[in-house]
Amino acid sequence: MTCHSYVKGNFTEPWIKHSEEVLNVFNECFTDIIPLLSSRLNLSIDSAETIVRLSIVLHDLGKTLNVYQLRCTKLTCNESNYYGHELLGAFMVNRLLDRLVNLPCFKGSEVNEYRHLIILSVMMHHHAMRDLNDWWVRRINMVTLLDKLGSWMSELNTSELRICDECINDIIRILQLALGTQCSNYRDNINRIIKDLSNELVWGNPVNLIRDLNDWFINAKDSLIYNRSQLLILGPLVVSDNEAANRSRGSGNKRSLISYELSLRCKH
Repeated sequence: MTCHSYVKGNFTEPWIKHSEEVLNVFNECFTDIIPLLSSRLNLSIDSAETIVRLSIVLHDLGKTLNVYQLRCTKLTCNESNYYGHELLGAFMVNRLLDRLVNLPCFKGSEVNEYRHLIILSVMMHHHAMRDLNDWWVRRINMVTLLDKLGSWMSELNTSELRICDECINDIIRILQLALGTQCSNYRDNINRIIKDLSNELVWGNPVNLIRDLNDWFINAKDSLIYNRSQLLILGPLVVSDNEAANRSRGSGNKRSLISYELSLRCKH
């Protein structure tokens, strides 16, 4: 089975391909936000770049759970089958960063201090596509959120609350791509981190997952607040995500408005 990001009929878009293409669009069009972020937050260029690149490549990490990989097939898949992946992905990214920032190649980096920028980017990357009357747009209401997720998760089983085995190597590859030469000497460590994360993220039932989500959100809620610096990342991520999807999933003889607008701005 291919670790997928999108399925429609006989078309399957690999998760790794979509993640790479979102990064490609960002590199074509939006790298100028890195020095802006560096200047605004008084970050080193390297730290600003790492924060942005991790936000980009991990935005769909939640989709690597079995609940999305196994339930989304060419016979049954639609947008609702990916419900909640951005929140679960943000939770997973937080756990991943717990391990990642301890690598020697992150010594002196400000990534951990500003991890909320990465987490919020993952959590809110579908934000702009939601209706203004939607509960998610009005505010992050944890009670409503847990009610919705609790209802959605009520039929899940233990095996669905795990990272899909077919996705593990893809996560390793995209993480190595994002970190580049910065952590090139620690590839074995990155492999182990992802495999350990997969073993760590195991819940006996949905109630335990809801509990962990609640505990994490309550502890992190003061940092999970929009600000101008956050929008520097989120805007390009949303545009890059949509353009990458259009390139892969759109009809070959059609061109979206965003594709045209980007062609005027970006190098090819």
